Amino acid sequence: MTGSELQKLVPNPAQERAVAAGEGPVRILAGAGSGKTSTLVRRILRLIRDGRCEPDQILMLTFTRKATAEIRERVARALGPASVQPRIETYHAFAYSLVREYAAELGLPPDPVLLAPGPVKLFLRRRFDELGITRLDLSHLNQAVDATLDFFNWHRHEGSFL
Repeated sequence: MTGSELQKLVPNPAQERAVAAGEGPVRILAGAGSGKTSTLVRRILRLIRDGRCEPDQILMLTFTRKATAEIRERVARALGPASVQPRIETYHAFAYSLVREYAAELGLPPDPVLLAPGPVKLFLRRRFDELGITRLDLSHLNQAVDATLDFFNWHRHEGSFL
């Protein structure tokens, strides 16, 4: 067993505080390789094993599919394949599931399609043209959308959000 594998087994004080935190949600912000995944898995298992909640009462959100898959696998391995599993998803997948669930109330088709930022901008510009809106300056909107996407992409790649 390597030193880094051994380190993952022994939580540091900050990780232990996150695992043992009281009622309510916990947000963990830390850099790559800091043990976020192990901490989140231990937190989920502790909540279940201490009887504080049932697996189907847990919603855990991450930014990356890789982290989601890893946490799902570790939790399923610990709980066993026959047991009810917590809901572990990316923020994007969870948001999309809400949009699909409430599509009718939102005036959307039953299985709406999400567009990437580029096609969204093109879609909006074409609709503005159809409505005869020719003097609308979208440069600030474009900058805001681009800055927001850059912010989340940077954090996703740096591993500081999970």
